[in-house]
Amino acid sequence: MLLSESAAGMAAEPLVSVVIPVYNVSRYLPECLESVMRQTYRNLDIVVIDDGSTDGGGKICDRFARKDVRIRVFHTENRGLSTARNHGIVNARGDYVAFVDSDDWIEANMIETLMKAMIQNNADIAAAWYIMEYKGGRPVAPSADGSMRIFRGEEILYAFINLPVANAVWNKLYRIGLFKDIRFPEGRNYEDIATTWKRMKFLSENGGTLALLSARLYHLRMRKSSISHMRTLSNYTDCWEAFREQYEGLPAYREQLTSKCLDIIARMWLIYGNFSGEERQRAEAVIMNMNAFSKAHFSRVMKGKYSLMTKIYCLLSQSRSPGYMRFCAVCGTALRSLMNPAGKYFD
Repeated sequence: MLLSESAAGMAAEPLVSVVIPVYNVSRYLPECLESVMRQTYRNLDIVVIDDGSTDGGGKICDRFARKDVRIRVFHTENRGLSTARNHGIVNARGDYVAFVDSDDWIEANMIETLMKAMIQNNADIAAAWYIMEYKGGRPVAPSADGSMRIFRGEEILYAFINLPVANAVWNKLYRIGLFKDIRFPEGRNYEDIATTWKRMKFLSENGGTLALLSARLYHLRMRKSSISHMRTLSNYTDCWEAFREQYEGLPAYREQLTSKCLDIIARMWLIYGNFSGEERQRAEAVIMNMNAFSKAHFSRVMKGKYSLMTKIYCLLSQSRSPGYMRFCAVCGTALRSLMNPAGKYFD
């Protein structure tokens, strides 16, 4: 049996570090911490990084640490999610590491299920599916049958690009060594998109193994105020840079990654009209870069087997006239209001 409640049994199993960065989500933090404490896999090193919270989150972390000796809390000044995660990696004691965002929660058997997959298949990464949780609404998640698929060597990149492995860091269990030379880029958002592909590429080139489980184990709380939902210049610039790096770094998959690049270009066009004059000046370089990418791919996208939406994105982003982009922003705002009714998200 994989688990044992006895201290001897715990010591016999690999130690798993769970890194939880915390910043101003005190209303959701207890549910997150409790879900990790309740894991059926008991041999955990729970590393909580209080990234300068100002809403009392640090005190909540300390309170939970007094309840469970496995929890270690590090209080730091606010330096962002990437730095907090990197700080957690440096202080992790386990041979394996998982990440949980402090406004989310996980199924009680998540670590146990992923660890079993790791051990049984000598895997380097085990990934599960996740559930998008909306306030007052039905969760959104793919159907899951509990099956598992194993990918080795060059198969890993195919799975990463084409299957629900996801760029996210939080639906996976990793061998800690995968973070030795690949850390999260500090000062940037969308750090998962910027780094997960590098780990997958490393495994692909070095005979690694990925286990993909058709099991919904991670609950992603959909919040308006989360980083991924903030429509800002810096956010979209960071997302663009991350996907463009994937595009450059994975030449065999540029057809699929072209669609992702055009998607973020379209998002930038749809918020441009909301920028201040200063923001538009700062955006000029990245707008030019995006526009050049769209123009360079126009013929291939329009003639190729791309989705209708990808072709529309490519067509819309051929012009970077400020007046035209402001018109796109007005249309985009109206479209978002229809697609995302008020009260759908948390916060």
